[in-house]
Amino acid sequence: ILVLPLICLFLSGCSTVGVKVPVMRPAEINLKGKNELVVGQISGRKAEKMTAYIKQKALDSGYFKVIDRNHLDRVMAELKLSTSDLVDNNSRKKLGKLMTGSVLILGNILDYNYKENMSRETRDCTKTVNNKEYKYKCTQYYRKGSAVVRASFDIVDIETGETLRSKALESRQYGASRAINERPARIDSNLLLDTCMKKVASNLIRAIAPWKDVVTANFKKDGDLPMMEAGISYAQAGLWNDALVQFKSAVEMADTHPDISPKVAALAYWNLGLAYEYTAQFEDAETSIKKAFALSSDADYLRELKNIEKLKSENLRLKEQL
Repeated sequence: ILVLPLICLFLSGCSTVGVKVPVMRPAEINLKGKNELVVGQISGRKAEKMTAYIKQKALDSGYFKVIDRNHLDRVMAELKLSTSDLVDNNSRKKLGKLMTGSVLILGNILDYNYKENMSRETRDCTKTVNNKEYKYKCTQYYRKGSAVVRASFDIVDIETGETLRSKALESRQYGASRAINERPARIDSNLLLDTCMKKVASNLIRAIAPWKDVVTANFKKDGDLPMMEAGISYAQAGLWNDALVQFKSAVEMADTHPDISPKVAALAYWNLGLAYEYTAQFEDAETSIKKAFALSSDADYLRELKNIEKLKSENLRLKEQL
């Protein structure tokens, strides 16, 4: 969400309130009708852990039923196939005849690595003794660690044997500690690497399943229009219909009271536009934001139109996928 210019610096009683708003994002690939996920062969270091994370993220998405590996093995045994056969397109097609609504994930962990370095510097430190401050020379030690996990995946339509998409994913995590005149505390390298693994698994599932994002909507309140504050409170509680009622009242009051300045009226239209935007009423959102611009002559208002257009496009893709 783009932040508006600091017009409130010139308006008494005006301030910005950031409201966290959940937004559903579409998957990169439209897999409508494919609701079963098979995690096939994942090779490389910590392959079993990556397999477990992918399964968990898939279940968390609520979009896929994860096929148990034992069930997959039984089906493959009937077809006289082994795990290594899944890289062959003809073998996938054989499997696809029995698993028509399934997607197969194949992968390879290319890099699973942690590096750490130590450094130090002499500096002036202070300490307090008997309420008096003393300066002394000390040595500041630093410990810095970085973890990286890189992996490549193939997303396969089992029914057709077609590789729908190949994904190369990478995650990096950093840790640091420091201490004076002693070695700094150890960095939990396993935690950093685990976080990388989970991030890679999460980004993989986001490519094939709609996912929930959280954005910040920057609403405005002003003392001349007290109902805007009530509308923001409703928005914070997720009661968007009530929020719309309050913001519409603010717009009506701004339009009918000549003592309310155009810039304050613009704030009312801005809030109404955001409320329309996050209730998927995109045409009304565009109209309100354009009205806010007309009242304020501030081109930065128009930047929100790009975000509205993006959400509108994503909403259409979501409908296709769901």
